[in-house]
Amino acid sequence: MDKNLFRELYVFELNRRDKLADTMNSLITGLAILGGFLGYLVENHPFSVEVPSILFVLLSAPALVFYGLAAYNAILYYHLRGQYQAIPTLVDLRAYYEDVLTVFYKQNPDIEGTADSAFENYLNTRYAEATDKNAVLNDYRGECQRKAFTALTYVLVLASLSAIPHLYLKITTKNATTAGVMSQEEKNEACTLEKQLPKACRRG
Repeated sequence: MDKNLFRELYVFELNRRDKLADTMNSLITGLAILGGFLGYLVENHPFSVEVPSILFVLLSAPALVFYGLAAYNAILYYHLRGQYQAIPTLVDLRAYYEDVLTVFYKQNPDIEGTADSAFENYLNTRYAEATDKNAVLNDYRGECQRKAFTALTYVLVLASLSAIPHLYLKITTKNATTAGVMSQEEKNEACTLEKQLPKACRRG
């Protein structure tokens, strides 16, 4: 077995941890943006019993549910089941080599092996222990991220679709209001210019 294998696997899991942390920044940004977008749509939507409004509810409601799932898995990402493990520090490793192994083999010359080989076995064992624990934590965090990004994808799709009936109602409501205001202005102008038709003015 390659004597550097344990160290390489240990470094691999540390790099994987850092990549997961970088990806989490994108997830948090997505949560903030889509949360603001959904909040704006719900807060400013003119709810009614019209078909576009009902369609908006049918789309935005599951979007809110998926958003909650994404946020929940993002929280679970930080709720670690333990802590990342590191190998002993250089000071501890040196002390172990000099104070334990060297003295032990000097006092027991008949034992097979050397202090160097025993130290290499000890270091590989520490690498293996840390790698196993860090791999479990990285798998856990990776799964949380996967679920969160999947839910956030559904939020993006549903929120985008719900914006269509929302904008439709906004535009139609605005046009109806504008038409009503213009109609009233025309009536007022007609009343002012056509003094000879007071009855029409009173009807307006």
